[in-house]
Amino acid sequence: MAKKGEDTLALAGEQQAENKRSAQIGKEVMSILGQPRDFQRVQVRQLWDDRFRANIYVGTDAVSATVAASFFLVVDQEGAIVNSAPQIKRRF
Repeated sequence: MAKKGEDTLALAGEQQAENKRSAQIGKEVMSILGQPRDFQRVQVRQLWDDRFRANIYVGTDAVSATVAASFFLVVDQEGAIVNSAPQIKRRF
């Protein structure tokens, strides 16, 4: 039986791996899309298995931030984008 500390470390390791994968996906989206004016951030959320949602936020400050683009993504094991809806094209 695993100790509580070991479980906590395992969960922290999984969270770190998930954050790294999300950051990699976000970088790939932005490299294709380009950087919009007043870029705030890219948010990548895992929906299930290999399905993700990427939202690109723009605005002069956090209060006025809006979603400039949003994509439903399918990624492979390495985090490379296999498919997106809508298709990611250079827009900015």
